[in-house]
Amino acid sequence: MVSNPQTRIIGVDTNFKDIYQRVRNGKMKPKEANQQLMREILTEPDDDMLQRACLRIEQMDFVGITEYFNQSIRALSCKLDLALPELIPQSNAAIAQDKAMCSEYSDNELKSLLEINKYDIQLYDFALRNFRNRYPLSTVDTLPADKHVQRYLHLR
Repeated sequence: MVSNPQTRIIGVDTNFKDIYQRVRNGKMKPKEANQQLMREILTEPDDDMLQRACLRIEQMDFVGITEYFNQSIRALSCKLDLALPELIPQSNAAIAQDKAMCSEYSDNELKSLLEINKYDIQLYDFALRNFRNRYPLSTVDTLPADKHVQRYLHLR
């Protein structure tokens, strides 16, 4: 699951409704259903899996973008017709030690990581374009300014 985890999870070729019904009707044990899903999720991603993932993202009512967390929360609040929360805590932000470790990757290591995650990168690009198209009035109109993201973009 180090390679393309989002593409694997979103693009898996599984009939979830069928599995759910089989478990519910007692024709499949929950453990068997979980094992089947895990086998399918661990399938090596390909272009078809990426296309399924993109189609599913397109069909979802909402998909936020982590790098644009505040803008995503605003868009979701509007979509649900809810008041924007006064405080939006970011409790899972990378700590300084993690950020420092990222900068220690050589360009070759980073290129290798980009290659083994090429489907997730394409899926992210699709999701970002989709987000911008859905919410054109949001302030999501520039690429993230984080230096690690800029380095990644330079290597692509």
